[in-house]
Amino acid sequence: MNLDKTKTLLEFINKVGKFENILGEMQYAFIGFVIGNDALCLEHWTQIVNFLCNCENYCAANPSEYCQFVTVLKRQLSQFPIDFFYDSISKDSFLRGSLYNLFDNLKDHKDITLTNEGEKLFNMLKKKYKLDVHDIEGLDD
Repeated sequence: MNLDKTKTLLEFINKVGKFENILGEMQYAFIGFVIGNDALCLEHWTQIVNFLCNCENYCAANPSEYCQFVTVLKRQLSQFPIDFFYDSISKDSFLRGSLYNLFDNLKDHKDITLTNEGEKLFNMLKKKYKLDVHDIEGLDD
């Protein structure tokens, strides 16, 4: 079940100045986790990703900004090890549910650039992690 968090996102953007600042924080947290092996950075990164994946109305109203998020997420996810989605720790993690919501937001979107970026993300997940649409759709049960 996807509870749209767009209202909260808009309030947060109002506080931090612009959407790109949130992406910068996401990148900072990711680097802190990857390079520094900092568990708090991983937690912060997961919170940001989960939050942004659940902003359906923002995606519809701001496709170019949401496309930036999808691009950054694709690049970051490509850095994880091959077994990340099948590891006993991360297998049932937030990420699968967040990706389900993200792809649900992108489904039938009218912005071709955003749709193409979403397809690139999906194809990368399918190729690198052997995830297919059925794996992600299975979360809806």
